[in-house]
Amino acid sequence: MDPVADVHDVLNSLQKSELLGENILHDRSEIVHLDRIRQKNREALTAIKNHYKQNDTENIYICMGNMFIKHPVNRARSLIQDDQTVVNEQIETIREKIKNNVQQIHEMEGKVNNFVHSI
Repeated sequence: MDPVADVHDVLNSLQKSELLGENILHDRSEIVHLDRIRQKNREALTAIKNHYKQNDTENIYICMGNMFIKHPVNRARSLIQDDQTVVNEQIETIREKIKNNVQQIHEMEGKVNNFVHSI
């Protein structure tokens, strides 16, 4: 085998594994961001539950994007729960993506280790 080609293969593998590692770190930071949103949604649902136990006809303000919008309590609760569902789905999707990237890195490490042992 050509040693130069082998070195290029190893360098390409390292470059791909570095890219996958960067993607993993980015995805983990995205999970942290989404988890903060999920926690704020939980806090909002708890506050609504504790403060408006019996009076679902009142209107409350909720923050949507960069605006505050007035909604009835039951509608606000429903919107927050829907947002919570979407956030949970996004977190699960990103976790699966991280698992796949980690698996690819492990497979690539096996190839690099085989190259090192063949020298």
